[in-house]
Amino acid sequence: MRKSIFSIFPIVTFISLLSACSNDYEKPDNLSYTERNIEEAYTVESGLAETAFEDNADSLKDNESSDCSIMLFDSDRFNDRIEDIYYAEDGRVLVYADTFCLYDMAAEDIVGEFAISEGRVEEREFFTLLDGYALVGTIYEDSSASLAAAGRSVKCWFFDKNFTCLKTVSLVELILEEEDFMVFAAAVSQDGKKISIAGNNALYLYDIENDTLHRVFDYDKTDYADIVMVNSLGFTEHDEKLAFTGTAVNLEHSDNVPVYGMVSADGSRFVCFEVSEYELTDEMIIQDDEIWFPESFDKATGKMLVTDTKGQIIRIVNFEGEDTGADGVFCSAHGKYIATIKWLSEEVCWRVRIYDALDGEIIQEQMLALDAQSYSTIICKVRILDEWNECIVIAGKNQKTQIFSFFF
Repeated sequence: MRKSIFSIFPIVTFISLLSACSNDYEKPDNLSYTERNIEEAYTVESGLAETAFEDNADSLKDNESSDCSIMLFDSDRFNDRIEDIYYAEDGRVLVYADTFCLYDMAAEDIVGEFAISEGRVEEREFFTLLDGYALVGTIYEDSSASLAAAGRSVKCWFFDKNFTCLKTVSLVELILEEEDFMVFAAAVSQDGKKISIAGNNALYLYDIENDTLHRVFDYDKTDYADIVMVNSLGFTEHDEKLAFTGTAVNLEHSDNVPVYGMVSADGSRFVCFEVSEYELTDEMIIQDDEIWFPESFDKATGKMLVTDTKGQIIRIVNFEGEDTGADGVFCSAHGKYIATIKWLSEEVCWRVRIYDALDGEIIQEQMLALDAQSYSTIICKVRILDEWNECIVIAGKNQKTQIFSFFF
């Protein structure tokens, strides 16, 4: 999860990776592999302001008035079949119902629509680009499709600003010639010219204009680190660098551990950090020169890790209690707000809190009533729309969802 004490972590201990096959392995110059316990970040103050997300819902912060030309999101026009909603900038959201619909919130109108006939799209990632949009997803032709079959059906669709599909790229077909056959994560650069692909054996970069594919690094090469899997990706530093989360082998202890890291698009400047006492998820939120790493909701400790694009911890966000956000922590697209969600069994409702990401003050708290018997099967996702201070909550699973929205 994410929480808000602002501290600096100035000391990095470099650990030489030991080869699994050799005792005389020397760490190459471009490798940095670091073990760190984020609790240590609390113990060293470097003049940064220290704040905490306090439990003070009785004195909610006054917020700027929202744009009155924007209406609360109306889910009725999608026949109560919404599976997910994504922020799309410029007063728009992408709605996944029976089809993908680009919806203009102010005009209350569908700008464009895209249908995929092969099946439902899962493991979706949506990207707002400089001149349009991109969508990455795994197509399941039926609910019984195996993981291996699904991993071979990952595609990337490119759209213009009117949501007209311009190009479709089969990501697995790209890496098959490299004797790789599974896609575990993918990301699209802001300029829409490159796709990074995490395969079964390596991390790749595809240049769309030149139709070329190259390996950024191989997972099993000790010249980098013994990476087992990369499960989330994102572009940083004007599309010249990649950030990732995944799993690696700590060669000193022979354990699989969660890691995050950064690498230049050409494979240089590789750094990999192992984090203890903090359970990374597949989610990674890149905000300009910061990267936010939410904590796994089922291992909630009331924290969220924030680093710079070099991997250095710049602050730890601390919420008012370890169970705050135990059912999810979410960030707005521009990093202005953080939302937490928690099931309150006695009140038989979900508590949603919106925080100012900089000073940690609670802006608004909402209680959302749902059927208590459905709790174990409900997945809640919170989408915060920075532009007009609106929060949309999608509660449910697949297309059996309830949609709640409110201004803050």
